[in-house]
Amino acid sequence: MILPVQWGALRDDEIRWILTEANPWWRAAALGRDPVEAVRAHRLLRDRARHDLGFRPSVLNDLATGAVGDSLVVLTGPRRVGKSVALLDLAADLCGRKDIQPFQVIHVPCDGMAARDLRRTFTLGRDLTRPADLDAPRARIWLLDEVIAIAGWTSILKASRDAAAVGDDTVVVTGSRWREEEDIAGNLLTGRAGTTGLRRVRHLLPMTFRDFATATRPELLLPEAVHPAALQSPDVAAVLDGLRFDLDSYDLAW
Repeated sequence: MILPVQWGALRDDEIRWILTEANPWWRAAALGRDPVEAVRAHRLLRDRARHDLGFRPSVLNDLATGAVGDSLVVLTGPRRVGKSVALLDLAADLCGRKDIQPFQVIHVPCDGMAARDLRRTFTLGRDLTRPADLDAPRARIWLLDEVIAIAGWTSILKASRDAAAVGDDTVVVTGSRWREEEDIAGNLLTGRAGTTGLRRVRHLLPMTFRDFATATRPELLLPEAVHPAALQSPDVAAVLDGLRFDLDSYDLAW
């Protein structure tokens, strides 16, 4: 009897190949090379370097510097806003830390995966990164890019955090659109998002005008941000009067 092959179902060797290709810092570490440079050689970061404005979103900065633990963070935002790049920047920051081994960082591009592929990825990913446990068991940092597109991903992640070592790991998931049938709050954010107190659901949005002006027109004077309710106050009027001479520069920047 020939069973139909599920669309998106991957063999174990295919998942291992995807993980190896998506985590070049493992090979760099094994060869005694700089793992951070291996991250920066990724196509997305290499392409950004050609027109780099120097802007970096701060939405994952606390994960880059904080302790590795049982945190779970869901990062959403419009398509093409830079979520994948933010994950790779986080990987570079983590690989550059002395207290973290590159094998602890597991980047997973989930485009085209099915639920069963994600389930096997947790098992195979931990098996491929066993060098991280040579001295002592170490938590992993899973960077699951576009996992939200997988039907049933919250159930898979719930089961993995309940029954496997993934529950002690840091997990960051990204996606542009939540499936209506996924119970994110019930499956992931109620008792399974960790004990570290980090903000669980985050949104990456396009650059603000202030960010754009800072990156492209550093000569512009940028007043302090104020609450919209204070825009008509005499103090704000005085500040704006002091910048009136440069009105055309602000207009061009906008």
